[in-house]
Amino acid sequence: GYISTVGGGEANQIQIYADHSAIGGGGNNAIVGSFSLPVFSTIAGGQYNQILTNATFSAIGGGYQNTNAGSYATISGGNLNAIYVNDGFIGGGQNNIIQTNADHAAIGGGWYNAIGQNNYEGVIGGGYLNGISNSSGYSFIGGGTGNIIQTNSPYSTIGGGVGNIVLATSQFSTIAGGWQNTNNSSAGSIAGGQYNLASGQNQSAVGGGVGNQATNSYATIAGGYQNMAGGLVATVAGGQQNTSTSYAGAVAGGLQNIASGLSQSTVGGGYNNQATNSYATVPGGAGNLAGGQFSF
Repeated sequence: GYISTVGGGEANQIQIYADHSAIGGGGNNAIVGSFSLPVFSTIAGGQYNQILTNATFSAIGGGYQNTNAGSYATISGGNLNAIYVNDGFIGGGQNNIIQTNADHAAIGGGWYNAIGQNNYEGVIGGGYLNGISNSSGYSFIGGGTGNIIQTNSPYSTIGGGVGNIVLATSQFSTIAGGWQNTNNSSAGSIAGGQYNLASGQNQSAVGGGVGNQATNSYATIAGGYQNMAGGLVATVAGGQQNTSTSYAGAVAGGLQNIASGLSQSTVGGGYNNQATNSYATVPGGAGNLAGGQFSF
């Protein structure tokens, strides 16, 4: 290449038309030229790294078998990392990849993390086996293991944890952390816990706990164990195996309580209490039933 430099090392190549490029050292590194574009690319060192055709103003800092095919893109180091977009960045790690049409995307490090196609400005901080699937641009995974944002879920976030999933077409969704939580609600959120589900069409929320399910729009479960909020705008504050299927109904806590009236049924707590009609209330106790409208 014209005005190009190889500083040292062994079997490094700056190919024809790779003008204004440099390889500092290392071994078997290559910068491939482009007849129609200036290159201005750099490989500082390492081994078997390559900058491919039409990747102008790109850089590889070092490492082993890294591939840079994007203009203005950088791989700082690591092994077997690859960029196929413009303005992409991989800090290091191993077997990380940024696919085509995901400009300005970045992977900080870790192993086997992937940003799929059409994910403009997607970011994975690190971790292992995390992925942002196709057409989920502006999404973020901080780290952890096996966390996935599926297709067509842009602007979604997984902070970390293990095996958390934002399902397809769940834009603006959040899982802060935890273990094997699933968010299928647009703008829904799960703060943490284990095996929790937010699946209402819009803005379902689970604060934490284990095995809780917010299955309608604007339904909320603060925590507890195996609680279900199935009514529109329904709430379960905590406890165990409580159910609120009433519109704007609520169960504050306790065990195996049910608020199931058409609208605004409430159970304060206790065990095996049921509010089965609109505006019915059971404040607590055990085995109580409020079956009439406005009953107490």
